[in-house]
Amino acid sequence: HYVGDTGEPAFQNSWGNSGATQQLGFRIRETGIVDIQGDISGGTALAVIFTLPVGYRPSANAFYSTTGYVSGGADEYLGAAVNVTTAGYVNLSHRSTTPPDRFFISAQFFLNPASAP
Repeated sequence: HYVGDTGEPAFQNSWGNSGATQQLGFRIRETGIVDIQGDISGGTALAVIFTLPVGYRPSANAFYSTTGYVSGGADEYLGAAVNVTTAGYVNLSHRSTTPPDRFFISAQFFLNPASAP
């Protein structure tokens, strides 16, 4: 599923594909693992990027590290976090004073994590 395509979840809060490499997409594998991956730009930190549909949402809030990229005089990569909530909200947070131009998201989570023995 590609975010923003016809019949798929829409981008929110001015987020969109960066056009640099890969469209933002998600899938569920037969083992109950959800993958989210893509290169995005535009929106603001902490604002929802898109909302996962029912059936693709984690059973507990999940957090993943990712990378942001700032272009310009001194190209640099910055750490950031992807947050996926049980309501399906996918958003980013970062601690940079210069907002990154783009983010590359690559995250995986189990729909229902196994219990520890």
